[in-house]
Amino acid sequence: MTMTEETKQEIEAVLMLLKNTLVRNGVSIALEKKDDGCIMFFDTAEYCRTGKYKGVSVKITDLVR
Repeated sequence: MTMTEETKQEIEAVLMLLKNTLVRNGVSIALEKKDDGCIMFFDTAEYCRTGKYKGVSVKITDLVR
């Protein structure tokens, strides 16, 4: 099964919304390899100040299954 153009456009629109929301709120993203791969969302300023990040972690498998 191939992805339709409509689906591709929808995904691009949602990712642009995510990007704008993250930038507006000073949040960055990191990928973690542990726990089957996670996307970590964290405060950019806090990371720059301390070198540590904590925030919201989402398993990639939870997004696609």
